[in-house]
Amino acid sequence: MSNKMSIAEKLNLNINNRIASRAKVEKKQIRNASKTLVSTVVTILVFAAVVVLGHQFLNYFLHHPDFEVKKVQVLNNITISPRKILDIAQIGSNENIYAASLRTYVKRLEKHPDIKTAVIKRCHPDKLVIKVIEREPAAVVMLEDEDNDVPIDNEGVILSKNKMRYALELPKIIGIKAGIYRTGTVITDERILTALKFADTLKHVERNTFIDIEKIYLDKSRKIVFKTASVEEIIIGTEWNNNQVARLVAVVEDLRFQRVNAQRIDLRFKDVAVIPKPM
Repeated sequence: MSNKMSIAEKLNLNINNRIASRAKVEKKQIRNASKTLVSTVVTILVFAAVVVLGHQFLNYFLHHPDFEVKKVQVLNNITISPRKILDIAQIGSNENIYAASLRTYVKRLEKHPDIKTAVIKRCHPDKLVIKVIEREPAAVVMLEDEDNDVPIDNEGVILSKNKMRYALELPKIIGIKAGIYRTGTVITDERILTALKFADTLKHVERNTFIDIEKIYLDKSRKIVFKTASVEEIIIGTEWNNNQVARLVAVVEDLRFQRVNAQRIDLRFKDVAVIPKPM
């Protein structure tokens, strides 16, 4: 019998090999698809179980009586009582510390004219801690044609009357026309903001200048006049920068060295104009 294969036999062999190979590939694909399907089903079941358990766990925390707010600690308050802070935030005694919307409480607190910022933290299992930073008065605006003066902070926010007892020794701003000045509103007069920045910067100068501002006059549209115990008029324009404070400090120290008192110091010019007090 010849060892040589005919062309027909070779063709049949190749065809059979391809068929066998294709069958193996198809079986492998079916096995892989089955594994993927099983893996997907298992993943879905595990995820569903986690969701169900998580929901039950969340409900446990949100509705369990052990996590109802029983204690609230208020920190840093000065003029606002803890009871008042609770009223402003509207925190109920039956609130759950995990269900409570802390962001809502913070928004309510920061709407109050005397509160600048508020932070609230949860303390497991039944306590909330509220930390507030109150607005501090920087000056008192003496309004024309009105009997009631109003305290304001460095941002021009009108504070409540509770802040007046902390503002008695602060500079008095004179020359503001009468208008609608309600607690919580912001005085947008740029001269006031400029004057407050100048006074605040002067107050924080490292060297002791002994320049304590008593009154701020805004009755002239193009200038701001400060009165101190030792100088009748310190004048700046409606635009301000830190360099003006440095120049003022230098002039005052030079006058003190010369033992000369000034009646007027005008900082609006490059060369500071100084008018000495009459002897």
